[in-house]
Amino acid sequence: MQQERSLKRRQNEWQGNEQMAQWTKCLIPDTREWIKCLHRRSNYFLTQELTRHGAFKAYTKTIGKSKNDFCRFCERVDTVEHTISGKDKWNAGHEMIKIIMKEKERKGRIRRERERD
Repeated sequence: MQQERSLKRRQNEWQGNEQMAQWTKCLIPDTREWIKCLHRRSNYFLTQELTRHGAFKAYTKTIGKSKNDFCRFCERVDTVEHTISGKDKWNAGHEMIKIIMKEKERKGRIRRERERD
């Protein structure tokens, strides 16, 4: 009972804060679900995504580590949203890797079949 009250109070504070963590609130709208989730784990990359403080050019430019805020793979501003929403070049690269792996698998099957004969 006490824990539920505490979680409800935390959720109300989370929803009531209009100045901080707006991006994180988009990703974790209900803190109770996040807290109760047994498989939740935070790591270096998730922390960068949740805080928007990471290797995103839009951020590194604001702290003086980059001269511009453009993605190195396209002409868009490199924000966390841009990075996690999928980049055309990343998608093309993933498709190419899939094609290469399928071809290697096919060649391996052919080789194994020849070795059996």
